[in-house]
Amino acid sequence: MEEIKFGQYVELAYKVTTVDPDNNEELMHEFKAETPDRFVYGIEQGMIEGFANRIKGLKQGDKFDCTLEPAEAFGEINPEMIMSLEKSIFAGPDGKFDEENVKVNSVIPMMTQDGHRVQGVVVNITNEQVMMDFNHPLAGEKVHYVGEVITGNARVFENTPVEIPFKGRLVLRGEAVIKYSDFEKINESIDDVDARYKNPRNLCSGSVRQLNNEI
Repeated sequence: MEEIKFGQYVELAYKVTTVDPDNNEELMHEFKAETPDRFVYGIEQGMIEGFANRIKGLKQGDKFDCTLEPAEAFGEINPEMIMSLEKSIFAGPDGKFDEENVKVNSVIPMMTQDGHRVQGVVVNITNEQVMMDFNHPLAGEKVHYVGEVITGNARVFENTPVEIPFKGRLVLRGEAVIKYSDFEKINESIDDVDARYKNPRNLCSGSVRQLNNEI
């Protein structure tokens, strides 16, 4: 695999945790090798710039471990993104306030005047208004990323074309699979019983993550 750069297809396995002032960490999300984070570097929308800068130039098998301050990660909390809305906006089919779904800490999908879909968290409810926070859930948080680059081996799969007659932006996604009959043949060729693969899934994920794609 070439180093990560603009236009390069990338697969990462990593954990994302938040870090509190006492350096305690809470797991927010994990991309495992079987279900990695897949994207085209520099093109995929929503990529955190601070994280993108940390992984730029890495290659297959490289590990990363970086902590981003709020300004580099999901931004500081923006007071203007905390709004008070009229209760009438949250009326149910009967015209009454939807008490069942609109509660403090509920995540409510909404639409902006421009037609963009957004999600907000209910912060407070009064007799007349509902206060909602439209900041990113991780706004104001220090974020820790730790993982590795697992891209590369798809290019040497026999049935995967390295080039296709297409120009323009195109994102292809797929999975590596192995037949049980092939799995059994591979295991039968390994003399050491303890070294045999436990199941096809482990063999597949291990093959995709193999650092030496010439094997």
